[in-house]
Amino acid sequence: MRFISTQLLLLVVFVHSLHAQQSMSLKEAIDFGVKNSYSVRMSQADMEKSEKKVREVLAYGLPQVNANGQFQHFITLPTTVIPANAFNPFAPADELVGVKFGTDFNVTGSIQASQLLFDGSYLVGLQASRNLANFSRLAVERSKVEATAEIEKAYYTAVVADENVKTIENMVTVLEKLYNETKLIFDNGLTESQDVDQIQLTVMNLKNGLSRAKLMRDAAYMTLKMQMGMSVEQELKLSDTPQNIVSSVALEQFGKDTFDPTTNVDYQMMQTQVTLNELNMRNEKMKYYPSLNAFFTQQYQAFRNDFDFFENKPWYPATIWGVQMQVPIFSSGMRNAKVAQTRIEMEKSQINLQQVDQALRIQSYMAQTEFLTALDAYNYQKESLALAESIQSKTLLKYKQGLASSLELSQAQNQYLNQQTNYITSLFNLLSAKAQLDRINSKSAGAITK
Repeated sequence: MRFISTQLLLLVVFVHSLHAQQSMSLKEAIDFGVKNSYSVRMSQADMEKSEKKVREVLAYGLPQVNANGQFQHFITLPTTVIPANAFNPFAPADELVGVKFGTDFNVTGSIQASQLLFDGSYLVGLQASRNLANFSRLAVERSKVEATAEIEKAYYTAVVADENVKTIENMVTVLEKLYNETKLIFDNGLTESQDVDQIQLTVMNLKNGLSRAKLMRDAAYMTLKMQMGMSVEQELKLSDTPQNIVSSVALEQFGKDTFDPTTNVDYQMMQTQVTLNELNMRNEKMKYYPSLNAFFTQQYQAFRNDFDFFENKPWYPATIWGVQMQVPIFSSGMRNAKVAQTRIEMEKSQINLQQVDQALRIQSYMAQTEFLTALDAYNYQKESLALAESIQSKTLLKYKQGLASSLELSQAQNQYLNQQTNYITSLFNLLSAKAQLDRINSKSAGAITK
């Protein structure tokens, strides 16, 4: 029984570890983030709210039914004056006498149905609410594009940080082995202590750099989790490497496509804003037209001198239906001023649309230029890294053969490490430029990665 309990415990721990850690490719991280990103979830809530607004505006033109009830207790009945000669023919003609009519308690209950027959503002408002809902949908798409770009950059930062840690760890392993071999040779009196000290110093510097690299990697992972909307306590493993990501993109052709600003979500949002301002101007113009409403009211009233409304005494009905028309005639120029203001706002939005068009074209050109520049730098640093690695390997071989000093080996190692740093920097710059170009083109990284 104890053996079985131990097996069950190990199984639970194993299953928990599988659940606790997630391994994600770039595409999987973006898909997860698009669903769970804080900004995307907020924009989706706004979209749902705008869709409810459409329903609210639509309901304004549909039948409305309301019930009303009123209770009145006249502590003092109101007084009405009438000519005194109505009761006394001998009274002077200009004499008035006060009389009171009514009962102490009155109750009125009614139900009213109304229907909008015509209102130009309602028709325009319905169009505007639908366009506003479309604007909110575009806002969701924009938040997804922004989230994709941020996750993409954060993922690149994390995988590059991983690459940096692995590189330094490999160098530490190689040099620690070399240090142990050199120390053994020194113990046998076949080399100088300076060689041992030089290699030991290099190893210590590398280990110090490794500690900093690990801290930067941890920070990069936390940033990625935040951008994805993932809990920072959740374990995360990245399945893609920088080399895999780079090899999955046709680098020489990427970024050379013709840019169409009308496909950019920012342009589409600005275009929708122009439409909304046009509808707002039409709405103000519609206020020059009359509006027409129909209504039907069924009413019951009870009048009592005592509070006995629940007894079997009469209630007096009244049934009313009618049509109400409101015709705007004169507003001292107020409506005209409002139309003029909305026209100016519409013209401003048209200017903004032109500005967005030009700005996006410039951003696209700059992003393409930056990407191609980063691509040239990456290719150069890649070749330089291969040369530095070759020099390091040859120097290490010469050192083992006694043909190179420990100082020359240290210089070769530092040169390789510096070149590795330059290569990783150029790799990160290339991937960041790619992410920016994706953002301008409103493309997700998942569409161009394997």
